[in-house]
Amino acid sequence: MENISDYDYLINIMNYVNLYHGLNLKVSNKDFDTMYRWWEKRIPLKVVKKAIDIAIESKKNKIKSFTGFNYRVRKEFELFLTFSLGDRKEEQTKANTESKIKQFLDNIPDIIRDLKPLFIQYYKDFNKEIKIKIENTLIERFENDNELNIKTKLFSNNLSKSIINDDLIKRFRVNYLINKLSIPEF
Repeated sequence: MENISDYDYLINIMNYVNLYHGLNLKVSNKDFDTMYRWWEKRIPLKVVKKAIDIAIESKKNKIKSFTGFNYRVRKEFELFLTFSLGDRKEEQTKANTESKIKQFLDNIPDIIRDLKPLFIQYYKDFNKEIKIKIENTLIERFENDNELNIKTKLFSNNLSKSIINDDLIKRFRVNYLINKLSIPEF
């Protein structure tokens, strides 16, 4: 499975359901626990996303919570383990990654163009300290961004109050910006 933190994993799933499928689901403690178990079992995001696609397609407007995806996620993970291990050659994956990084650096958005040297340095050895520096710069730069602030408010409104904390909100904001700015392998 990709090396991804628990918060990033959960936020990625929530964003996928919201942005790709247009479902604005509340996240209860049970939903949070269900998605967290997926992360603990190291179920790849591509498997979870495929399961969500299938569940939504088959159930149409009957999905009311993230827990509603659990059966399909478990089934897709079983299929993945049975049939899909090693479904992509490592060399192809590395080549695709390098291509995405090159394309990003060649077409880096103007608003973060000044960070290009940091990105180049980060992509050389994927240094965690440089990543944190980039993340903090993004958070500061987009602190007053209306779109991001609205998305963050919607995100936090959809979480159970016992789940919300500053780190989760920060991770959401960083993940949102990574997706919005099309930053690869970050």
